[in-house]
Amino acid sequence: MKGRLISFILCICLMGGILTGCSSGEKEAAAPDEQETAVSTEETTDDVQEAADKQETGTLKVCHSGNMLSHEFQQRMLRGFEFYCETNGYDLTIADANGDIAKQIADIEGFIASGADVITVKPVDVNGLDEVVAKCNEAGIPVVTQGEVIKGMTAAGALNHTLDGGAMAEYVEKYFSETGEKPIILSVNYPELPTIVELETGFLNKLDELGVAYELFQVNGKGMMETALQQTQDALTAHPNINCVFGINDDSALGAYQAFSSAGIDTSKVLFLTHGIEGNAAGKAIMEDGINLAGFAMFPEYYTINFVSTAVAASKGEDYNFFAWYMSFMIDKDNYADYYSMDENGDYTADMEVVTPLLEELTAAAKEKYPDYEPAK
Repeated sequence: MKGRLISFILCICLMGGILTGCSSGEKEAAAPDEQETAVSTEETTDDVQEAADKQETGTLKVCHSGNMLSHEFQQRMLRGFEFYCETNGYDLTIADANGDIAKQIADIEGFIASGADVITVKPVDVNGLDEVVAKCNEAGIPVVTQGEVIKGMTAAGALNHTLDGGAMAEYVEKYFSETGEKPIILSVNYPELPTIVELETGFLNKLDELGVAYELFQVNGKGMMETALQQTQDALTAHPNINCVFGINDDSALGAYQAFSSAGIDTSKVLFLTHGIEGNAAGKAIMEDGINLAGFAMFPEYYTINFVSTAVAASKGEDYNFFAWYMSFMIDKDNYADYYSMDENGDYTADMEVVTPLLEELTAAAKEKYPDYEPAK
């Protein structure tokens, strides 16, 4: 574990210089639709010197508001936050809104009052943070979101959800062309989040482009295992012949799996898809339980580096990308062990020395092909 931790910290130090780019950041951000993808402004000498002084003294204060830190993806991201801030000598404060927009607003107001230099946020509701983000802008505090576009944000660290969904569709096309069956798909989605709508749309559009004939049923699992379980149980009552689940995260896919298993359905004949492969739950499902699970791997630790380094760069007046997205790839039982292994604590942990250069290569190629991508609003 010590070697893996050192390797990950070295990757973080490397990524701190790699993931910032394009042009100068802005302390007081305009609404997203008023900004250019490449942000260019000027900082005052005093602002830049103040940021430099904070970097030297290790007093840069990074604050993160999560929407639901009980999710394994969010827990893995917290590791990335801790490693990144510890490595760079930054102070770190974490708050969990636990699905409550009022608490999230109060938490961010608390960050402002405490003298935050950087605020990152996974919104509970993309339409509920306008006023508090405006307060951040007034205080000169950069706000970088975990994927979603919100009014007044400085930048967004994201994935290209259209391409992600397309990769999942290509996997479905290949899988069912080999089985000879028609995919009857249950989408366990989360329509309140624009990026998730984009993910599902990218998936369905790619299936249509590939000429796949399929049936589709949709339920709102809200990204939570228990809700996904209940919603899938209801769907199976009406449509017991479903043979493919499109889950927007690991909890959605594995909650659906529990519903199939409880119903006595042969789960070996069902393909479970996830946008995640986030940690222990997925690793156990694939490596120990033999669940037919495949997913677009997000590598939460890398995701953290991507958007928190963007926020720090904006705070320092350095170059950064307004949409700091990256590209990844599909993982299943055949290649999981190439990128994840179990450490001495029994945790499935990504080998970042292997993963980081691969993601960098995929991202560079994708950005060359899709230079003008912006996440859904």
